[in-house]
Amino acid sequence: MDCRSHAAGALSSGVRAGGAAAARPEEDGAEGARAPQGFLGCAEGLKIHDEAPVYPVEAKAKGIHGNVVLKATIDTTGKMSELKLIKGDPVLAKAAIEAVKKWRYRPYLLDGQPVTVETTIVVRFVLGNSRS
Repeated sequence: MDCRSHAAGALSSGVRAGGAAAARPEEDGAEGARAPQGFLGCAEGLKIHDEAPVYPVEAKAKGIHGNVVLKATIDTTGKMSELKLIKGDPVLAKAAIEAVKKWRYRPYLLDGQPVTVETTIVVRFVLGNSRS
């Protein structure tokens, strides 16, 4: 699949109590030079480093779970330059932000030039043991 095919869609994966997994982003526009709508549907293929969030002990003890939705800006070098909480429990949000700010991507290119892109990232925190 070519990232320029504009394949869009919300992609996410979960973080289980005692373990963690990275989430995937969905593009929703950016300021200045930017990738076309839907470009980040292929973000996983451009990710070169991610950190799985640690499920907060406080959240486990209180039975807190759910999604954390972040608005992120990936700069022209592939680093997270800005992260804002859109929705989610503050305890889970802190863990999600700490992990996601360490993610790195190959720079997104538009007409051969690196561009800044804005994306929405969903990090799912799930309590309990699940057998996959």
